Amino acid sequence: MGMYDTVLGLPPGYDSQFKCWDCHMVEYNKGDKLPPVGIATTYSIELNICEKGHPPAFLLVNEGILVNPLAQDPAHGAPVFDKWGKYLGHGGTMLERPEHPIEKALKNQTAMAPWTVKEGLSTKEDAPVQPNRQERTLTHELRLRPDYVVKVKLPPDLTTNEAERLALWMQALPFDK
Repeated sequence: MGMYDTVLGLPPGYDSQFKCWDCHMVEYNKGDKLPPVGIATTYSIELNICEKGHPPAFLLVNEGILVNPLAQDPAHGAPVFDKWGKYLGHGGTMLERPEHPIEKALKNQTAMAPWTVKEGLSTKEDAPVQPNRQERTLTHELRLRPDYVVKVKLPPDLTTNEAERLALWMQALPFDK
């Protein structure tokens, strides 16, 4: 089974073991400070149901504090993850990973993908804005693999909201899920 963290106080029928945090065999109670999932500090985690007949339930975490270990609905507008940290959607909108535009285009070969990989756009509405030559950007580098470095140009005044949006966009990119 390996290492995991536990949320105490869940009723029988719900899995209390989670692998989306540090997995150091830590036990958490309502009111405890929890680690972020990715960069999210306000989020919901869909509980696994171990016994039939139990309604769906969610852990609610607000600004890193476990505020409700057994909510009926996910926090509205906050990201929802499973117990392993896989992104499932946002509370109040959906609980399934949205179909990636390229996946959708591959299913229907006659459809044009609403995004062009070459330009790195997420939708047609995000058409490239010609940068003002005076506008400053910062280039951030991340060694993703020993032989691969990712470079991203971002505005120097990047907001937390914009960073969260970028993180959610990145989570939707892999095809291996």
